[in-house]
Amino acid sequence: MDKQLADYLFQTEALKIAAPEQPFWYTSGKIGPFFINTHYLYGSAAEADALLQEIEQLSNNPEEMPVRITSLCLRQFEQESTYNYVIKSAYKMLSPVAEEVDFISGGARRDFFFSLPLAALLNKPHLSCYKDGRSYYSLPGEPALEVLSADSQIQGQRGLHIADIITVASSFFRLWIPQIEQVGATMAYAAAILDRGQGGGQLLAEAGIPLFTLGTVNAEFFYSAAEIKQINAGQAEMCIAFLQDPDKYMADFFADNPGFISAEFKKGGKSAERAQLALDLGYARQ
Repeated sequence: MDKQLADYLFQTEALKIAAPEQPFWYTSGKIGPFFINTHYLYGSAAEADALLQEIEQLSNNPEEMPVRITSLCLRQFEQESTYNYVIKSAYKMLSPVAEEVDFISGGARRDFFFSLPLAALLNKPHLSCYKDGRSYYSLPGEPALEVLSADSQIQGQRGLHIADIITVASSFFRLWIPQIEQVGATMAYAAAILDRGQGGGQLLAEAGIPLFTLGTVNAEFFYSAAEIKQINAGQAEMCIAFLQDPDKYMADFFADNPGFISAEFKKGGKSAERAQLALDLGYARQ
């Protein structure tokens, strides 16, 4: 990962490091010392959340979503230096790949921050994939049409799927690859703005899908961040220990902090929900 992108991750708070005694909850019910919101590279948390809300509202009007969101993204691309840098870097990386595919796809919702503007800049059709199985195909600047079966306008075509981030590629294998195949196409290539370095790229490679990424949040990244004082040595060691063995990090934390789960229940809301999930899945004990 180049230094400029690393700087932007910290400046926009797309990457946050937890306090040692208060790790982040992940949706899996596990815990970890850092959290990544790649879509904050849109410029800021507030700007990204506003676009995310717009995407959510347009989920009931998927025919118009690509035109509207692409317009907002391209305007931000022209006006905001962080987002401009990220999209330009991805464009440069993916231009040769785009020549080998027929369309670009992205999955709801955060992928659209990157897949839609890049499809426009690369002059490729876009396939918008929703988690409920719906797929909508759009030419640049035109309303989208629902793709209902393998006997469709993209039958036999090859696509490049652009994601915001990849961890273990679970969304790829559970949702996006089967969905693209269901409408008669194939995912020939994949891209992610960031790779969490936890094996997703290798799993895609084993499935015959090369992955392109702007950077990996790995041990080298955290060592470099500590060297230039973006984080301190203790934070770097904590994050690297997690990357080396996430389950051991979690087990050690719960063993060293036996009151953590009870404290999370007292907070209520999502903290309590995640604590219950951790108990249900056997990750923690109360």
